[in-house]
Amino acid sequence: MSITHSVASFIDHRKRKNVAPATVLLYTRVLTSWAGWRSTQGLPGTLASVGLDDFALFLGGLTEAGRKPNTVDSYRRTLRAFWRYLAGEGLLSENQRGIWANGRIPRPLGLEPEARPYCDDDTFNQLLDAVGDGADEQSARDRAILLLLWESGMRVSELCSLTDGAVQLRNRRAEIVGKGRKRGWVFWGPGASAAILRYLPLRRGARGGPLFRGVSSRNNGGPMTPNAVRLVVKHLGVDVPKSAPVHFLRHAFAHRALNRGLEVSQVQQLMRHSNIETTLRYLKERPDKLQELHRTALGLNLSSGRKRAHGE
Repeated sequence: MSITHSVASFIDHRKRKNVAPATVLLYTRVLTSWAGWRSTQGLPGTLASVGLDDFALFLGGLTEAGRKPNTVDSYRRTLRAFWRYLAGEGLLSENQRGIWANGRIPRPLGLEPEARPYCDDDTFNQLLDAVGDGADEQSARDRAILLLLWESGMRVSELCSLTDGAVQLRNRRAEIVGKGRKRGWVFWGPGASAAILRYLPLRRGARGGPLFRGVSSRNNGGPMTPNAVRLVVKHLGVDVPKSAPVHFLRHAFAHRALNRGLEVSQVQQLMRHSNIETTLRYLKERPDKLQELHRTALGLNLSSGRKRAHGE
């Protein structure tokens, strides 16, 4: 198989998974740049000819050209995702499948994770006000979507995959198939529960099938897609991050959980992160929360009676 064909296959796969258009453009730009670099090096255009150096030297060249570590790491993650897709499709040799294993292509030095935007209470209330009071079908649907994302911390793709059969309204929970095809549970509170119950009688279509449904002439009663949800939020006229117009609600859930005393490992379970390092990012970008943990370590957050008992 040619590299050009394998890149096209990967991009098509991501589009079919309803990846955000901006992310598809990023994938296309990175993989086109990598393939172009290989061509300038006089390397063959076949997938079978690709080795570890094809990635390591390309990323090293970006660093030497003055690209910031975060930018280089973005390229690195895209190339790794591309390679893992090919491995999953059985298109790589045994040696090729191990190229990205065990840190053989490390993250760039000096990498500083960018702070993830998260929705504060005021912004969320503005979003709720902008969708309306829930008296009509679209307003009720959008209000239920916002509250469910806010109270559950689920990914937008997980929300769009919800079906009537998977949702346990009485128990305020649903079993989902999340990232990496892993099964898990999501939970929500009374606000989202009330909004869903208000939406259901107004919703078009019969009972059964997708929980949230389109109201446009093109998607009349069909399942909502992640891109459709993102567009709903973007068009509300509220200042939301361009890079994460919906995902910042998920980030907000993690921050609220940490603020309310949950341990990082507990937040990891609720967020369904495979790696606790992903959850730790929320803590690392909150110096106020880290300082609060430091005060607890020193005993400064203990009651006055306990402080006196320790001679403080």
